[in-house]
Amino acid sequence: MINEAIEGVIDEIYGPKGSDESICVWKHYPLLSKSKPPGLQFRATCQMGDKIYVHGGCDFCENDILPSSDGDEVWEFNITKRQWRHIKTAGKSPGPRTGHSMFPWKGDLYLWGGMMEERSGTRRRYYFTKLYKLNMTGKGPVYKWEVVKTRSQEPFGREEYAGVLYKGKYYVHAGNNPNVEGSALKDTWVLNLSNFKWSPLKDGPVTRHCHCMWAGNNKLYVLGGRTDIPQDPANFSLMNVSNPSIEDFVSFDLGTKTWKYEDLVGKYRPHDLSEFTVLPLYNKDGDDEPSSVVIWGGYRDPGRPKTMTLADMKAKFGEEHEEFRLPYKKRLLRFDMKTNVWKPLKPTSPILPKAQSFMCRLKSENGITHFLIAEGYGVDPDHDTRDLSEKTRAEAHRLHQDAIALGHQVPADFESYMNGQQLSNHKPQYSNKVYEVLVTESFGERGAAGWSWNFFKTCADKLPGVETVLHPASPTLHNIVDLSLDDFLQPRIDLVVADDQNNLFGVRVKFDGLKGRQDLNGEAGRCGRWLSKTGRYEVFLSLYENGGKLGSISVKPENLLIADAVTTLEVEELLTYTSSDKRFPPTLINLARTSESDRPPLDDIIDPIPIARGGGVVPIFDTYRGPLSKEAHALLRTIANPEIGNDKMIACSLLAQKFSDEDRRNPNTKKMTESSIFFSEFVRDCKAKDSVR
Repeated sequence: MINEAIEGVIDEIYGPKGSDESICVWKHYPLLSKSKPPGLQFRATCQMGDKIYVHGGCDFCENDILPSSDGDEVWEFNITKRQWRHIKTAGKSPGPRTGHSMFPWKGDLYLWGGMMEERSGTRRRYYFTKLYKLNMTGKGPVYKWEVVKTRSQEPFGREEYAGVLYKGKYYVHAGNNPNVEGSALKDTWVLNLSNFKWSPLKDGPVTRHCHCMWAGNNKLYVLGGRTDIPQDPANFSLMNVSNPSIEDFVSFDLGTKTWKYEDLVGKYRPHDLSEFTVLPLYNKDGDDEPSSVVIWGGYRDPGRPKTMTLADMKAKFGEEHEEFRLPYKKRLLRFDMKTNVWKPLKPTSPILPKAQSFMCRLKSENGITHFLIAEGYGVDPDHDTRDLSEKTRAEAHRLHQDAIALGHQVPADFESYMNGQQLSNHKPQYSNKVYEVLVTESFGERGAAGWSWNFFKTCADKLPGVETVLHPASPTLHNIVDLSLDDFLQPRIDLVVADDQNNLFGVRVKFDGLKGRQDLNGEAGRCGRWLSKTGRYEVFLSLYENGGKLGSISVKPENLLIADAVTTLEVEELLTYTSSDKRFPPTLINLARTSESDRPPLDDIIDPIPIARGGGVVPIFDTYRGPLSKEAHALLRTIANPEIGNDKMIACSLLAQKFSDEDRRNPNTKKMTESSIFFSEFVRDCKAKDSVR
């Protein structure tokens, strides 16, 4: 039981058996159609099969919060063909609106909620409660709108709420309606789609809008958004309210009908966030419940007062404080539905920070999930866009004058607040780019959960520790310093002799009598391969003794001694004088194998299926930050590709293939061939030793 508990903690920290599952690949998904919808925000979006549908919205990039004149159009994006087309509709349409939602049900589209404001006269705002249906099951090219008659009391009309379809019911939570006291709402409603009856559920713990909601495990999960905080509770008005983004993460149990605050587990957390996008992910197509959820982008409004010092930012956001310098975010986080752990998915290419994007699922296969992230608005941190357009300034001035005319208590800094706070001194830009994103589940799902654990071998009487003090058996040791548990044990070999790679590989050695590098004499390194052509060993310099730089030198056996066992006292003294870059860097492994294989990746490495000429090749990738044996330290340094990696990341490229003599001689593939052969031999040796244990 103790062993299972320890492994459970390690899984939460690193992912299954040591893999942190943090890498993701972004590929531009070019559009193949000339027509495209207007670049609007706060619109309704939903996926039905291989199509995406959008309706309504406003041009928020120009500070226009009113529904666009194009806001009653329905557009369809064909994922397979990569084409947009304008859908022709007839019947009683919903009309232009913003902040509403759409969802698919039995082949048709349903639309509810949203806001519309008159552009002249009284400028009255309307918050809609009618449910609309767009009949998509009928014959095109014109599709008909109709109003669906619902039963019982309807919820308040609202905008910027969260809605989710789950098990034949549509759930609505919170939102914004200034006609209701307090503006932001916290109520919860459910629409039974078998009889179209609305029913109220228990209110949530906090008012919010511009948040997100998803469902799974018979619960509703609600995250983030913005809430209303009156600056003067005794004199409430819309112009005297701060709307900070919040991090509140709660769930509603559909069985017990109770709300609960969810723990935020993991080093990386969503933080204060609104206007982000959420997408449930499934282990395989056809699953009823999501295994995890990803959230992308978003906007952070610090509220009023908005000033935060650098010290405040570091205290609140830690090492991610630079990411929160601008209001728009480019963070992709994954939430595990089983462990409640949040983890970052780091893009492999630069992406524009964006809010109000939309995401859709493509497929899940071979342990890799494919989905699209499209459109949105944000700011490019590499371009200074602080000069607001005349239209933006005019809109801020209009809102200021309208507020005074309506008799609101308006703060003296309101107009500059609209220009500075809402847009954070950066004019946002709309982006219509579409990306395909690939994320992996620990090097593939079939039998791959334990792949990286093969790197960590301990003595039979040792178990990985989870203590809060430095412990040589801790699986987090390498995150502190470039050492392994083996380095704390008495060496099993006394002498360095020529051509003894089987016994010396990974062993800590000490330099002695070097003439060309006298500065290294007395320092320790890690022994690598025997280089028969030169009669020397490749020795990797310790990161904590080499300024955090990856490096190696070739050394004659007579200039190497076996290093003494490391003591915890030595390491504690070492850590006093070294920084965090002396840790062993994370490893990115790319494996290319035939698309015809359905075996665990390690099996393909040990006993590869030949890649046929013209046959498909599937890339599998993952990062690893888990425990390492002394041999694994040396292995990863040996097969590292310096053209891809750096001092902060070891990158290895492998190919699951049976190699010919021609492959070994080809200069273009020689490095990958040698690395693949060396890696497969190492894994074969690990499995042989583990089978005995």
